[in-house]
Amino acid sequence: ADYSENWTFKTRVKDWDSTEKRVVSSFESGFARSYSYSARAGISTRWYGMKTFKKGKLVAIRHVMNPYADFSYAPDFTSDRFGFYRTVQSDTTGLKQEKYSRFEGTLYGGPSGGRQGNINFSLDNNLEIKWKKGKDTSERVEKVKILESLRAGASYNIFADSMNLSSIATSARTTLFKNISVIGSANFDPYVTNLIDTGKTWYYQRLNQFSINSGKFATLTNANIGISANLTQDMFKSKDQQRIERRKKELQEKGYSEVNVPWSINLNYTVSYDYRNRLNPANRQLVQNLSFSGNINPTKNWSVNFNSGYDFTLKKISHL
Repeated sequence: ADYSENWTFKTRVKDWDSTEKRVVSSFESGFARSYSYSARAGISTRWYGMKTFKKGKLVAIRHVMNPYADFSYAPDFTSDRFGFYRTVQSDTTGLKQEKYSRFEGTLYGGPSGGRQGNINFSLDNNLEIKWKKGKDTSERVEKVKILESLRAGASYNIFADSMNLSSIATSARTTLFKNISVIGSANFDPYVTNLIDTGKTWYYQRLNQFSINSGKFATLTNANIGISANLTQDMFKSKDQQRIERRKKELQEKGYSEVNVPWSINLNYTVSYDYRNRLNPANRQLVQNLSFSGNINPTKNWSVNFNSGYDFTLKKISHL
């Protein structure tokens, strides 16, 4: 459970000015307090699955599933019983009323409105294999990560009037060759989405109807995937200790000393997609970028840093 409270020495006051026919706003001096609270309870567990093999290089496959669910609750702080919000006449007829927060414009503001009763649920997966490397006496078993994480999650608001289910968020993460990271994510809208053309503008309208009833699981709204790598000079050095010592001896015999210039380069390639960009033909639905940065240390006291990028769609440098 969470509870927070804010104190202030001024509050917002709004009134209808019949002369100017508009809402006027001012501050009223005096001590006032606002507070908010919420509660949440959750449960999680882990399920392990293992498949072993007696023949071949593949020793075993391990699958770990981590389901999680929780329920969070927060009341509607715009309700009259809290006294944080007031109403003011907002038109000449006096029929239209506008609700406003007494703490609007103060340092911390007031609690937000809308009753919340969310059921959150997710499922995370991890997949690894055990693999034989080497031959005969040098044979050893190594763990290889196929998927470090494959996750899907969503929430359901029990107090919403309609479209209670949120977008379904998915993500995946893994590592290749120990220094290459692959991260991706995607969001799916479970409700039917229509493109509305008013003649002057376009916009998307969500309907209170599940896409699966129309034979489609969901609408892919946006997605991205990124591949990053970190390269250093140590990765290209020989691992043969005898060869390293022999090289040092050769340099010393010729009167030279080995020069060590530490350097590192970070590469990041990303591809992103957003279906909402179809509203404007000038926008690109698919964007590809390559960014890179690094540093070189010619001496102990000097460091040279650089960064840049390239936009494959526009075919030009994206930033410096």
